[in-house]
Amino acid sequence: MGIRTQPQALARLVASLDAMIEMGRRLGLRAQVQERLLAVLDAALEIRKLPGGGVDGTAPLILRVADVEVAYALDLDSESVHIFSVDAFRDGKAEDHWPFGWRSLGEPSSRS
Repeated sequence: MGIRTQPQALARLVASLDAMIEMGRRLGLRAQVQERLLAVLDAALEIRKLPGGGVDGTAPLILRVADVEVAYALDLDSESVHIFSVDAFRDGKAEDHWPFGWRSLGEPSSRS
């Protein structure tokens, strides 16, 4: 998958190389994404402790930070966040999430 960091004792972020490159293009973006995703992970871990607090960590999730959308998934068993992509958010939608097939069939693709 990619590069790993360990900002907390147990929690960790795992990001694809493309995501790391995109986050590195803007000063402070990597830190903002890390802070927000670790807060989401902490909340999910706390919810899981509650009765009936099942949290589905298998589906890709989207988080908007500044003017980018971060596609990620939670792995609660290993207390980690897997970042799949970081895409610019323009004109009310993210530029590209093609690896996940989230485009509607009639929508033109930006990739060839």
